[in-house]
Formats: sequence, structure tokens, C-alpha cells
Amino acid sequence: MRPAERQKRVEGLDFVIGGDDATPTSERALRVNGLLGKEYIYANDIADEVYTRGRIFDVGDRIYVIVFRARTAADLKSADAERFLNSFRSLR
Repeated sequence: MRPAERQKRVEGLDFVIGGDDATPTSERALRVNGLLGKEYIYANDIADEVYTRGRIFDVGDRIYVIVFRARTAADLKSADAERFLNSFRSLR
């Protein structure tokens, strides 16, 4: 499957990260550890001081969703958030 087709498969899955009524404050395509994906950030309070940053990767026959939740919007860009989100690797 071509990268453009894979990117299409992950579109619309952002509700898994932010909720079905939330709108991401930013989104971008990215490549991490050789994987193409999309990142969504919900820097607005989506539910009782919950802020979310997540990534979706299409790895052929599987789609992975990685989510980092924080108590402040600033924590979404913390060293802990970066380390956690960048640690994902597919073993395939």
C-alpha cells in the first residue's frame, strides 16, 4: 500500500485520541523510527483538566494508536511526552 493510501486509512481516527466531540488544536504528518503517521494535539481542556497528544501509525495489516495524557497543555511538549511518543517501534 502506498504512503498516501495509508495516510487516508488513519484519517478519521483522531476521535480515539481526543474524543468524539473534541477538535484537535493541531495535527501533522510525521515519520518516527521509519514509520509514517499522523500526530494530533488536543491542547484545550477536553475533560476535567485532561490534555491529550497522540499518534496514529498504519503498519500494513495493523493500525497503532499511541496516546499521552497530561494535566496541563504545557506537559504535552515535555521531555516525558517526547520520550514516550518517540519510543514506539514496530517489530515487523
